[in-house]
Amino acid sequence: MQCAAQPLLPLSPHPPMNDLLSNPAVQAGVAPFVAALLAAFALARTRLHATAPLLALSLLLALTIGFALEPFTAVKKLLLLTLGAGLISWALEATGQPARPIWRYGLPVVAALGSVWMLQRVLAQKTPGEAWMLAGTAALFVFAVVALALWTSDDATVATASGLGLGWGSGALAVLGASALLGQIGIALGTACAALLLVQMLRGQTTPGWTQALMPGVGAALVGVLACATGELHALYLLPLLLVPLAPRLLPRGQRGLRLHTCIVGFAAVLPAALAVGWTLFAVAAGQPG
Repeated sequence: MQCAAQPLLPLSPHPPMNDLLSNPAVQAGVAPFVAALLAAFALARTRLHATAPLLALSLLLALTIGFALEPFTAVKKLLLLTLGAGLISWALEATGQPARPIWRYGLPVVAALGSVWMLQRVLAQKTPGEAWMLAGTAALFVFAVVALALWTSDDATVATASGLGLGWGSGALAVLGASALLGQIGIALGTACAALLLVQMLRGQTTPGWTQALMPGVGAALVGVLACATGELHALYLLPLLLVPLAPRLLPRGQRGLRLHTCIVGFAAVLPAALAVGWTLFAVAAGQPG
């Protein structure tokens, strides 16, 4: 008596791995953290710390929308501006440029103008009065965030903690404003800064350089602006993010060691971001516009 042969089930190549890499938490959190951590350890004694967030954001792109420029949307412009900020940071550190006023004030101006370019299509759909209001508000917010972030440059730990709070805060707010990809971008930048902070703690030494907060500051500010312009996030809820660089910078340094200092400034930077998220959640629960 013969038994009928059972047909073999088709096997897809590594389906568990594909499912894992399509998980948003892995795309925006785990994978960028691992990439940034490896880069931070490898370049810990150099000033090329911008490599960590550059790798983190590049990996996020590889796992999500890819690197094609078409269609050239506002999100693609945001990514170009953020990656450009990372390359500028990398170049400034590689050439040993000091934190001159021309960089501390010039870079925020460029970022502010870039935000208007990013919103070009959105502005074209509004009345002239609304367009001027949106462009001016966006440029002012981006300038303020980036300038405050660069103000922390005299303390590398504070600067990195500011990038952490700005990235996670803007990412969480974007998710609450129904902008999932923007949320992933912000969270990936914050996660890269978390990896840099962890390396500083493990080594017991700060990372040399002064531009740690440039790329996450630019990216976080643009994420917040675009989440308000194209999503459901109210611009008012972005205001606590301005406190993220201020809170750790204003803390007295005292005589505490680096590890304790890192924990304190990290908590101080995340607190205003958490307040912004809590404020938004409360407003949504109360039925106010998110």
